[in-house]
Amino acid sequence: MARKSESTVVERAPLDTQGSSSSRPAKAVFERERLRRHRGSHRRVWCFRLAAVGSALLGALLVAELALRLLVVQEGKRLATYDAELGWRGRPNGTGVYARSEDKIRTPFRYNALGFRDNDVLPKVSDGKRLLILGDSFVESLEVDFPQTFGAQIEKSIQARVPCWDVTLMGSQGYSTAQELIAFRKYRSLVDPDVVVLCFYCGNDFQDNLRQRFAYLDADRQLVLPASQVPWWMHQARRLQRWVYETSHVVYLLKNTIEGLTDVQLAPESKAAVEQSEEYQQDITERLIVQLQREVIESGARLGIVCIPARDDLLSGDTSKVDWLIHLCTANQIPCIDLSPQLAIKHFFKVDFHLNATGHQVVAQTLEAFALAPQLAGYELGDMPAASNQAAWSE
Repeated sequence: MARKSESTVVERAPLDTQGSSSSRPAKAVFERERLRRHRGSHRRVWCFRLAAVGSALLGALLVAELALRLLVVQEGKRLATYDAELGWRGRPNGTGVYARSEDKIRTPFRYNALGFRDNDVLPKVSDGKRLLILGDSFVESLEVDFPQTFGAQIEKSIQARVPCWDVTLMGSQGYSTAQELIAFRKYRSLVDPDVVVLCFYCGNDFQDNLRQRFAYLDADRQLVLPASQVPWWMHQARRLQRWVYETSHVVYLLKNTIEGLTDVQLAPESKAAVEQSEEYQQDITERLIVQLQREVIESGARLGIVCIPARDDLLSGDTSKVDWLIHLCTANQIPCIDLSPQLAIKHFFKVDFHLNATGHQVVAQTLEAFALAPQLAGYELGDMPAASNQAAWSE
């Protein structure tokens, strides 16, 4: 019996050992599965939390966006779209309301199919003539109703005198002389102007010409107009960035608040300027104007320049910038006119530095006579204003 019992014990031992060994992989598999499920559950919890936070933020932004649209007037807001060549222009066929509460400005506006504040550009009739006015915000003139702008008044008056003439306006807020040159290149064949008038604002056009995205002087002080070399996806990203800024009231308010309270500038890269000396500003401005003159003449048209003084310079009596521009035009035989004698502080808004309705009326009367002068449109419609550059008009 003892042997049998011993034999039984010996036989059972390997069975127990085999059973214990086979259970270890099963336990390991079970443990791994438990950990995997735990991690999955943990991730789901965090995903749910993030989704909840994101939904709450999105909801808050939507509520804020709606509240701003209903309750807050967006100061100085316009409609612009990204342009790979020009940097920006008005949104084609876009409409909006431009507001400046300090000066009680609340002006409805509309852009044409090209993105400029003007009527749509129609093909010229067979015997038609066209005046093209280039410029920045002084030509766009969002501060007054469109019929009050000097561009609209000039066209109405000219067509009453010489019906074969029409006027096309190409001005956009913040444009530099380089961008105005690019706009002429881009739309020259479509507009086909006979006379081109460049409105140069002495208040900030010199500084705007420091944007190297559009023009700069190389080591030999030669003018360079760089072509845009950014990839397609970058163009789309910038287009989206501009769309968000122009569409969202929240983004617009945040950007302007940050820039107003800090030294941080969130302007798009196309507005980035490099600090340069006054001499450099004058050099690049001269080369841009001479290049525009060359291309206008090559197109068969004539160029004239209107010098718009800064309101603060009128107040202080500083004529240095105006004098420099007139000297440049005289030296290069470009007809030009200085609006300083015709304008006074009363012709500008009290806070905004642009022309008010009275100022536009004064400019329209002066600019019409200038545009139709013998050396531009070729008409004898009376004496030119005393401030005009008679030296440049001489035969």
